[in-house]
Amino acid sequence: MSATQQSAAQAIVTAVHPPADRSQPFHHPVAGDLILNFNAPELPADPGQTMIVYTAEPGSPSQQALRLCAALEHAGARHAEVGQAEAQGGDLS
Repeated sequence: MSATQQSAAQAIVTAVHPPADRSQPFHHPVAGDLILNFNAPELPADPGQTMIVYTAEPGSPSQQALRLCAALEHAGARHAEVGQAEAQGGDLS
């Protein structure tokens, strides 16, 4: 593997599994308090652009809270789809 290929592979690994070097507390009105780790790597293909990645520690109360937020969002999106279909006289079964 060339040095360029190794560098590209490392960038992909870093993007998929960013090191959590900082944490930030959040408060969600339903899920409660969360502490999320975050990293802000610069995107190699887009100089000056940064991607902020938040993660929760596996098995932590913050991970459970994020799962609750995801479930609530999914339920809300599904509810909106059903409401829109009903308003248009359709059936969304």
